[in-house]
Amino acid sequence: MKKVFVSLMAFMAVSSFAKAQDGPFSFNNKTTIFTGNLNHWNAAQDTNTNLIWSSYSNKYFKINGATFRQDGKVGIGIDNPVTTLHVNGSVAGRNMLIVNADPGNDQTPLLSQLILENRGTGGGTYSWAVQTAAVGGGFGVEPNSFELWEYPNTAVVSSSLIRPRFIVSKSHQASAVPLPVVIDPNGRLALGGFSNAGANMLSVNGNVGIGTDDSKGYKLAVAGNMIAEKIKVKLQTAWPDYVFDEDYKPMKLSAVEQFIKQNKHLPGIPSAAEIKKNDMDVAEINVALLKKVEELTLHLIEMEKELKALKERVQK
Repeated sequence: MKKVFVSLMAFMAVSSFAKAQDGPFSFNNKTTIFTGNLNHWNAAQDTNTNLIWSSYSNKYFKINGATFRQDGKVGIGIDNPVTTLHVNGSVAGRNMLIVNADPGNDQTPLLSQLILENRGTGGGTYSWAVQTAAVGGGFGVEPNSFELWEYPNTAVVSSSLIRPRFIVSKSHQASAVPLPVVIDPNGRLALGGFSNAGANMLSVNGNVGIGTDDSKGYKLAVAGNMIAEKIKVKLQTAWPDYVFDEDYKPMKLSAVEQFIKQNKHLPGIPSAAEIKKNDMDVAEINVALLKKVEELTLHLIEMEKELKALKERVQK
């Protein structure tokens, strides 16, 4: 009974001292032991006058809902924390810093993660992880990138569905300024330096490749088939209505024949070799083909006149 009373008095003295002081407790470098019915805790001061609690058992120390376990785990709002810090409730703060240990060298893989976890199908967990890897990369994450990964419940789906869903790679050159990806106030996407998408759902300041990562300098490059209900081409050259001007003289058919024999293609139309080397400009080839149709029409009109004159001479 006397031992319990002495321990209680020591605890009350420490509590009173704690309320009266700012900063760590001071025990004058002496160990104070709090004894309970099952086991006891040891409280002592280190060389920096910090209060050090330790336990001789697997019991925990609890203050106003905060649980401090003997194994180093701390729970807030929960008696049995399963991680180093386990909070059952909301956390508020100005900043949150997640720092991983130094991997030691540039080849060691290491991840820093922020994991959001909830109940998935069948009672398993479904998680999303925001993560970055050290310079040595780590477990499929690019070095020093910012990535969002999906972790479905592998009890009901294949583990192959664990995969990245969003990746921001690091900038490789210090002199290069990466252009931001912008989601404007209307929920539209702007790329390549635009501050907003304007009237478009997607605005790109630069070249676009579909099925290819090299547009060869073109604003839009498509490696494959495409379909559209309507395509409008704005000409940079004149439409060949000048063929019908009175002073326009089309090439004589005999000259056309001689050109074909020598070059194996129509005059004014690129050859197969030229198309293979320089590709085909849709607008230019349509202008050239229309010009040939108009010249052919002039030849047919002229031939019809000659045929009519010949018939009249035969009838006479």
